[in-house]
Amino acid sequence: MKYDLSNHAAIAAAATEAGTRAGMEPSQGSYNAAWLHGYARALYDVSRGLDDPGEFFAVVRWCIEDIQELRPDWTGDECRQWWKENEKAFHDLLTQYGNEILSDMLP
Repeated sequence: MKYDLSNHAAIAAAATEAGTRAGMEPSQGSYNAAWLHGYARALYDVSRGLDDPGEFFAVVRWCIEDIQELRPDWTGDECRQWWKENEKAFHDLLTQYGNEILSDMLP
């Protein structure tokens, strides 16, 4: 499949399509699934950067290994599934706590 990356809307649509295709892979541990997930994430990041061309500070990223450090018995697929189911709530909590910390730190 060829992805249209000619404009902001096309990049956002390509990120969604790549994510959908990655989720449809029969084996989520396969190279193809991993590549598609990575490609979707990269497109998503580019799309977000185009939404706000301003500067970003204190950027933090989380990955499967962060979960596996706390749950060493979980497989990569289990960790990936947890992120898929909880990423939005996790992001919202990080934003909430981050805003509280920022408020406390400002003079």
